[in-house]
Amino acid sequence: MQTLENGVQVFTNGDPYNLAEDVANAFKSANLIVKVANTAARDALTKYDGLTVRRLDATGRPTEVWDGSGWTRSAVILSAPPTPDGLWTINGAYLKTVVTGLAQVTATLQLVRTGPPMTINTADTTLTSTIVPSDFRPSANVFFSGTVNTNAGVYNSSPQLVINSGGALVGRSTSGGSVTLGTGYTIFISVSWYI
Repeated sequence: MQTLENGVQVFTNGDPYNLAEDVANAFKSANLIVKVANTAARDALTKYDGLTVRRLDATGRPTEVWDGSGWTRSAVILSAPPTPDGLWTINGAYLKTVVTGLAQVTATLQLVRTGPPMTINTADTTLTSTIVPSDFRPSANVFFSGTVNTNAGVYNSSPQLVINSGGALVGRSTSGGSVTLGTGYTIFISVSWYI
């Protein structure tokens, strides 16, 4: 047998003839990704350092690599558009990076008011009731500041914003008084949370 530069083992003319074993060794050394239906199928494989499987039962179909002592899972990145709203044009997306036991969601959004003017008071004001898709929602309130521009592109205010576990975007004025969002006003959001 000889080992090529990429690590694949292939038979040579001088090797004794054993086609089945030689072909099996060649494919094993190529370290191809093995599709598995679940953890039981994964754990039933003959393990070797570098064995890579694709989990067909896990969201995003992550790969897992055997490192000689355990399985290491690759991160899975999922995306979703914001939930539409009849009073706002919403552009942007949610990205969810999932690793074993942990997921981080990043929201980058632009909301342009298309409905009638509304007021953000010093108390909580719901801007849109369901902006976050259900699989991306935080388990507790996420507080952050958003930038609000007028339809002429002039900086207007920086209200405190909240995305709650129900997927609603809630605003609160921090200027000591109310802030009116007229048609064409824009809110820019860039925030992340763990779920």
